[in-house]
Amino acid sequence: VKPDELFAQIKKRGIAPVYFLSGDDEFSKEEAVQQLISAVVTPGDEAFSLDLLNGDDTDATTVLTLVATVPMLTEKRVVVIRSFQRLSPKERETIVDYAEQPTATTCLILTTPRVDLRTKLYARLGKAAESVVFYPMAPERDLVRILTWLRRRAEHARKRFSKEAAQALVENV
Repeated sequence: VKPDELFAQIKKRGIAPVYFLSGDDEFSKEEAVQQLISAVVTPGDEAFSLDLLNGDDTDATTVLTLVATVPMLTEKRVVVIRSFQRLSPKERETIVDYAEQPTATTCLILTTPRVDLRTKLYARLGKAAESVVFYPMAPERDLVRILTWLRRRAEHARKRFSKEAAQALVENV
């Protein structure tokens, strides 16, 4: 799935049980994480419905316990693991096993910088999860994507850009 397709799915509330977000565009990747959280977790319910973890500081047992926890007062919970690649190979394997048969009441979000998606583990994860690669945008290559991003940011701020103004901004920044 391309980043713009992911953002469109989120807007329509089409939330998958597992997301694998990778790549070097940290800003867009984090924007996707925040939009997924906002689409699932009602403000004020974060204590019961949201767990934020880091691959350096967690293990598969903790993750499996959290994804199996029944949501309280909401339909779904969100569990985010940033820096998924920092878990040990065995821990990652266990989480990918879960991703192949996830629970319907949890949205698991795994993030990594750029990784080799051809390796056995990441290829399995790419098939099991909604997989999105976030590449840094370059105006000469990604003008449409940048303009779409600007429009989305403006809408979020309840502002509007004319097409000409957006193009002028891209050309001058």
